[in-house]
Parts: sequence; C-alpha cells; structure tokens
Amino acid sequence: MGWSEFWCITKRRRNSLNGVPFGYGCIYDDENRLVYKGFVYEGKKVCYGTEFYGDVGIIEYDGGFYNGTRYGCGRLNNKKNELIY
Repeated sequence: MGWSEFWCITKRRRNSLNGVPFGYGCIYDDENRLVYKGFVYEGKKVCYGTEFYGDVGIIEYDGGFYNGTRYGCGRLNNKKNELIY
C-alpha cells in the first residue's frame, strides 16, 4: 500500500497538498483493492474513516482516527464481518 494510491472517490485525480495526501479519499493496495476510505491530513488518517480487509473487502474498522491511529468511537470487525468491539 502506498500513498501514491490516495485517490478522490471518483478515482479521477489524486488528493494532495504540497505532494502530501490530504482530504477525503481512498487508499488502494498494490492489487487495486480498497484498504481505506476516509480523511487524511499531512499523510495521516484523521477524523473519520473506514479500514478494509484488503483480501476479502470486508470492513475491519469504521470510526475515529487521530494522528494515524484508531481513536475514540468505532466498530471493529473480524474477517467474518462479526462485531468484535
């Protein structure tokens, strides 16, 4: 997974500010599978977003982020899409 793959939702253009990922968009892995959809500031996940298990396309975590780390309220699921926390 690379930040070079941070795209706006329409996947028509990259979102960046001074070459650093910025705004709302999606991150895709090397096999073009969605792994994150949400807000990024200065290259770090912030505010709110959704992480996906790239290999199965199921939501892993949906909730708050602060400085690149899961933070605050959120839902954590396993690969069977069962709520863990």
